[in-house]
Amino acid sequence: MTTGNSDSVKKPKTKTKAEKTLKKSRDLVLSKKMKEKAKFLLKEKACNECLGRQFINTVKGTSNSERGNKIAKALKVKANEPSECRFCKGLTNLKTITDWVAESLEGIEFDTFLVGSRVPKDLVEKEEAMWTEIGIESSEPLKQNLNRLVGKQISEKLDKEVDFDLPDVNIIVDFTEQDLEIKINPLFLCANYIKLKRGIPQTKWPCRACRGKGCEKCKGTGKQYETSVEELIAAKCLEEFGAETQSFHGAGREDIDALMLNDGRPFVLELKNPKKRKTDLKKLEKKINSFAKGSVEIKNLESCGRKKIRELKLAKFDKSYRALVECEREIKKSELEKLSEFTESEIIQQTPLRVLHRRANLSRKKYVYSMEWKKPKRGKTFELFVRASAGTYIKELVSGDEERTKPNVSSVLGAKCKCVELDVLEIIPKKTVARRKKK
Repeated sequence: MTTGNSDSVKKPKTKTKAEKTLKKSRDLVLSKKMKEKAKFLLKEKACNECLGRQFINTVKGTSNSERGNKIAKALKVKANEPSECRFCKGLTNLKTITDWVAESLEGIEFDTFLVGSRVPKDLVEKEEAMWTEIGIESSEPLKQNLNRLVGKQISEKLDKEVDFDLPDVNIIVDFTEQDLEIKINPLFLCANYIKLKRGIPQTKWPCRACRGKGCEKCKGTGKQYETSVEELIAAKCLEEFGAETQSFHGAGREDIDALMLNDGRPFVLELKNPKKRKTDLKKLEKKINSFAKGSVEIKNLESCGRKKIRELKLAKFDKSYRALVECEREIKKSELEKLSEFTESEIIQQTPLRVLHRRANLSRKKYVYSMEWKKPKRGKTFELFVRASAGTYIKELVSGDEERTKPNVSSVLGAKCKCVELDVLEIIPKKTVARRKKK
């Protein structure tokens, strides 16, 4: 016998017509063609991931796995396990791979990365054949899918960002050989260097006798010169960033026996395979200058990108020089006045004899913006101050180089002259140099 108020008894909740319509709208509705394609894929043991990526642009979902699950439910079939899938053979089950990658990246400092992969050829061919057979037009290929999945998991696990343009690290997962390759991309630093000592080349020169192998002449070093601007700057940088080797990119170069003074010459130092990417660059600049004291000094050290190298190589810098000139006889001041004709003049320079073994034998037009001189009270020497266009050979402008440079200081003075000391005083961006029109 039932007692109490019948109104207190809970009745089963009946769904309204609107709720039934909403649920129905959420259910995936497959067209006849999509059903046929999906059934074919499921028959081939496609897992949810591989099923979903074949319909990446036609079925809504936050992931391929979710799309695949929706399709399987719509067809009222059970999804296949990744290990059974004939399209990926379980490769999309990536936890072990992710852990392996994370472990391999330990000890490497980076903020951004990009994943690439190598996949078995037979899987690629099978998938492409399937696309043709059943008419799949918009799919995420297996390789692209694996790259994205590994990238997403690494990003979440290590809190790092994917960078498709300039990543700090490239990760290559070889699913064919079950191998892993970590490629640390170079780190680039730029600054200006000042060369305070003569006899130092800009970059490392291999020994001419043994070509860098090491011999008695070079005392086993493999080098023609004991050190270089590159080595003096790079030593502390390699140490600081844990890099293996370096490449030096200068905005041109001065002769080995010339100095580079004042604001110096722009350069980029490329550090290869750096284990570290961040440091206090002001402190590093001080370390470099202390290490290279008396020979080389740098200023305005900062980080940059690879693009900076191209900018330096394409730029044309005019330069100003100081040359100590020695003549075969004493030159009078009145004779030196003739050198004013070089100011705002064009000269023709044929490739100098001293570099003809490594440069094409061509005649080039060069421009002298200004030429000034300073003469001591007596003697056969005087100082020459020249401002000239990019690529002008100052030593040959003085000597004439067997008349391969015309006109030249020797011919104008009527006496053999040679440059015994050369200093580069300034590197000038070409756009800042304005030529005055002659009246």
